[in-house]
Amino acid sequence: MFRAILSVFNPLVYVLSVCFQTTLIYTIIRHSPKNLSTLKIILLINCFSQSIQSSMAFITQIRYVSNLVPLQLWSYGPCRHFEAFICYSMMHVLQTSSLISGWTVFLTTFMKYQAAKHVVLPKKNIWIVICVIFAIISVSVACEIYLIIIQALPQDIRKSYESINKNLEEYSVIGIMNYSFLPSSINGVIVNGLVVVVPISCLTLRRKIFKLLSGPNKSSDTLYLQNRIFLQGLTFQIFGHILVYVPIYICTFISFITKTEYTFSQFFIFVLPSLTTVVDPVITMYFVTPYRKKLLCWMRSAQNKVFSASGSTFAVSIIN
Repeated sequence: MFRAILSVFNPLVYVLSVCFQTTLIYTIIRHSPKNLSTLKIILLINCFSQSIQSSMAFITQIRYVSNLVPLQLWSYGPCRHFEAFICYSMMHVLQTSSLISGWTVFLTTFMKYQAAKHVVLPKKNIWIVICVIFAIISVSVACEIYLIIIQALPQDIRKSYESINKNLEEYSVIGIMNYSFLPSSINGVIVNGLVVVVPISCLTLRRKIFKLLSGPNKSSDTLYLQNRIFLQGLTFQIFGHILVYVPIYICTFISFITKTEYTFSQFFIFVLPSLTTVVDPVITMYFVTPYRKKLLCWMRSAQNKVFSASGSTFAVSIIN
């Protein structure tokens, strides 16, 4: 049943993601005001990481078989026709892009907090946070590269997976997750820690920002309204990430500990997070004021063209 649903759902999410991300990237590059230069960079990083995330999720379509020992990774996507190490590498690219996307949400919230707290944005604090995030991502990438070299590239392992997969048609076995192996444990802590740390941190910062904006030193009404709208967008983004990450990861963790098979979490652990690649661009386009104005301008222009075309058709029909 899940495969029938995903055979439609995966391509749909991928196509929508490509359309929305492309539109947002164009809008950010062409229509960002100078005062949003830092936010522009963060948003572009998020867009590119989410574009990679949606592409890898569609190409791999991984089932995370957490009730087996060791945990196995099965691919139902187009990459199942390639050697296992290729799809295994793509899975790690998927994890890294998802990791980057999650941290950009935190960084955006942190920068908004610093902007609300200080008249002049303190670059030192922001650079410290950026360095910490970069260090965490670098450790995760180093672990993933090591795992690919050790667990996927050796010739005997490649031949072993080739032998396993030659009789399989619907899916292919592409690798394992052995958390008794130190690099897997470190990477698991980083990836799963993201699911816990980022939502809690973002919600805490959001509460502090609202207090600062509503305090006695709040800015003008226009700027206050713009900040409130931007924060509403961040709130939707934060809760969106919580909804698609936290429940599915809890189910997977329970399955891993109890060795119970939860088919839904196995199929959807990489699918649900890819929904953020569709929702986030829509939120950004609507809740960032310059982008929303441009979007409304495009919509009015398209509407005027439709009315103009229908009016011309009506006039021609009267003449005839």
